Amino acid sequence: MADEQTTTQFLPHALSLPGTPSLFGGKPFSVELSSGVTLLVGPNGAGKTQTLRAIVNALQGGQRITKGGKIVRFLSSGRASPFEVYRAAINTPQGISSGPASVGHQTHRERWWEIESATGDLLALEHRADLRLKVEARLQTLYDRSLKLTWGQSGLRLEFRSLSDGASYYANAEASGLLHLISLLSSLYNDEVGALVIDEPEISLHPQLQAFFLQEAERLAGDPLIDTTKKLVILATHSSHLLPVRNSGDLSKLVFFSDRLNCPTKLSATSPELRDRRLVGLVKRMSETHRTAFFARTILLVEGPSDEMVISGLSTSIGHSLLGGNTQVVPVSGKGAFPDAMKLFMLASKRVVILGDLDSWVDGNALVAAFSATRSGLEAANEIGASSLLTLDNALRTELAKASDASWSNIVPLAGSQTYWTARDEKQSEEQSKRRAICVTLLTHDAPALSALENGAHWVAIKKRLEALFDALERAGCFILRRGTIEEYFLKTTVQENSLGKPDAAAREIEGWQGQTKEDLEARYVEPIRAMRHAAPLPKIDENYLLREKLGAILGAVFQSMRTDMTDAEINARALSTLGPDAAIFKLENISEPSRKRLRVSMASMLFPRPTFPFDLSEHDNLTAVIGTKLV
Repeated sequence: MADEQTTTQFLPHALSLPGTPSLFGGKPFSVELSSGVTLLVGPNGAGKTQTLRAIVNALQGGQRITKGGKIVRFLSSGRASPFEVYRAAINTPQGISSGPASVGHQTHRERWWEIESATGDLLALEHRADLRLKVEARLQTLYDRSLKLTWGQSGLRLEFRSLSDGASYYANAEASGLLHLISLLSSLYNDEVGALVIDEPEISLHPQLQAFFLQEAERLAGDPLIDTTKKLVILATHSSHLLPVRNSGDLSKLVFFSDRLNCPTKLSATSPELRDRRLVGLVKRMSETHRTAFFARTILLVEGPSDEMVISGLSTSIGHSLLGGNTQVVPVSGKGAFPDAMKLFMLASKRVVILGDLDSWVDGNALVAAFSATRSGLEAANEIGASSLLTLDNALRTELAKASDASWSNIVPLAGSQTYWTARDEKQSEEQSKRRAICVTLLTHDAPALSALENGAHWVAIKKRLEALFDALERAGCFILRRGTIEEYFLKTTVQENSLGKPDAAAREIEGWQGQTKEDLEARYVEPIRAMRHAAPLPKIDENYLLREKLGAILGAVFQSMRTDMTDAEINARALSTLGPDAAIFKLENISEPSRKRLRVSMASMLFPRPTFPFDLSEHDNLTAVIGTKLV
């Protein structure tokens, strides 16, 4: 391996990691360490923890870090767990240890770094006064605490003293965040450590403390082969407060995970995309929402805060959880920011879906160009016999421009009442306003209404082509609001309150949904809901599927052994003995006739109220058919 060679520096460095059967299809992969701090980001279950362990093994096996006497230190997400038996009943009921919190053993002092919990750091602090002083200085400043470590019969005791009132107490009564912080800072400041690998450093730390830790990590991070006071810092995190994304170059510090099937991706520090002027500007303007989105699998970009409010409200009202589908709604600052935001998140290996106003399409082809270059865009174009979405789009724009110039007077009876025309911006060209009004007219009026216009057949033909293009764009992930803007979907009572600003109008609109059904909202917010379902294609949670399976097994078994004179208690006992605890979900009553076995089935669990229960059936009924009608 290259790691065996003596060089003057370690960074940048690509660690080659072996494949494992449970990760990324067993394929080997690499992680580039291009700066002192490297962060693994992505959703739960995407393979970050296993990758951290693979990184630790590679760093230890390569020897370039360790042969100079440096240590590779790994802190697990359960690093404070040794103290939990003193803080909570985690093993037995009421089983909280009353003795002083004691951890570790003196025989482990020489290999403290191999203990992946705070115990290892306390062992290091106990025999290194300089390191303990370094950590204690921070505790005194941040929390007015001093600490004391003493050996007892059960191990190393951690004791705290309040500097304000002198109160002394063991770690049994201390906040878990401080226990985590002591471990993190001890490993971070320890100059024996050449590479510090931490799983979820944010655990139990409030946002400001997370930011403080990141600040300290960045200060001490660097190439340990060039500067022995520096160390590699590699973190796996779910916290946006630990993402040091202040400029486009910082993106090269992030390793993006999507799921266990696909290898993680990372931008090289020399990637030309990181020097793109528009991307540089976007990263500088990134909000907390943008940073949070790096942990999602899918990004749903919308045009502003009003759209974000409506989409979030719809998600709750129709019971389609975007967050449950690992999808983050991200508002951008106007339609012009869509392509840049899309590029940013696609560089981060995110699946991107866009929901834009109609004018985001009418005013230019940047959106179509962005999606036309994607694999889904090419597939969508090929499905309708076009070489690309952009080719289809260009031809349609030419036709619309001709129709707008030559036939505005024909369509003005319908287009003249559209908001795009009646409330047009004076700074905007009249031609642009006409095209916006024409497009929303074509998309919101049916063929008979358009056919009644002069040159109606031509308008209907353009309508069909426009809808075909928009349908293809939707398959690629680009959804256009066919009514124009999100406000055009609002109830008339909301729209009539002209004094309301857009966010206030959106809030008022959402309040008005309380008396409406899910079906009402789905009929009105067609494109927004399609975009939501495309972004987060959640399969319906079907409790009835499992209930049907359990009930069928229970009834089939019970009818085989029951007698017409059997008591209810005996029937339910037999069900439990045959099917186990699952049988307790239901309650069975014997309502047999002398010549026919019959049961009344009730739902015993309060977790599954069903209006079709209780119901009666006999041994001669078709179990599958009956259960199918009761648990649809």
